[in-house]
Amino acid sequence: MKFHIALAALSLTTFAHARLGETEGQSQLRYGQPREDLTAPSDQPLMPGSIEKSYEFHGWRVRAAFVNGVCHRIEYAHIPVDGQLKQIADAEIKTILEAEKGRFSWKEEKTDTPPALKGLEQGLKKAFKVNKWVRTDKAKAELGLGLVLKLETKEADDLARKLAKIPKPPGAPEPGKQIPKF
Repeated sequence: MKFHIALAALSLTTFAHARLGETEGQSQLRYGQPREDLTAPSDQPLMPGSIEKSYEFHGWRVRAAFVNGVCHRIEYAHIPVDGQLKQIADAEIKTILEAEKGRFSWKEEKTDTPPALKGLEQGLKKAFKVNKWVRTDKAKAELGLGLVLKLETKEADDLARKLAKIPKPPGAPEPGKQIPKF
């Protein structure tokens, strides 16, 4: 009996770990079936050469890039309502970073801006709603224009470089271009 309780507790903690590093199956359990209609033809791939899935989750579009079955990049954005994009509120950013922290912690990235330019930098970050965070395991998060929060594992850039070197099969569509379903 104690073994079954311990096993159940372990599986719950595994399910509750950070979304970066999850498998496709875990992401599908969390967010539901992936939906192709959530990715527009104009969307750039999160990681060219990866398997990309998009999910709708409580009014959010969650795009995830999987390499070898593991999520290495993920993007959160509100699903537009009546064509209107909605900014991500500070409380929502905090909630997403909390959910994505796992056993680590996030810290806002500090820049090496000279003191004379600090005020200008802070003004630009505020005006353009651009912020960056680093997790203690070197994962990164970036808020772009207040509309999209992108996160990636510390291995994401290396994986993207390796994927870029793999030749595409003949007839494969260019990254970001999808062949319509006839």
